[in-house]
Amino acid sequence: MASGELSKIVFAQNNPSFTTVLNDLARNERYRTTKTPKPVLVVTPLKELQVQGTLRNILTSWFCMRRLIKRR
Repeated sequence: MASGELSKIVFAQNNPSFTTVLNDLARNERYRTTKTPKPVLVVTPLKELQVQGTLRNILTSWFCMRRLIKRR
């Protein structure tokens, strides 16, 4: 996936659109409060294939982080 395409579906907290995208996707009002911790990233896949790739990357990253933590 080209970086231009990636910037259309991945929103980090430092992205000016982050809060708008998060609020648009949050169906439960409690997630819209300032007290609720916010995710580091919001991913909004446009195609089914992007969903699969996103989940694969998240799981791979999670397992790598978990291994690093266990080594400490």
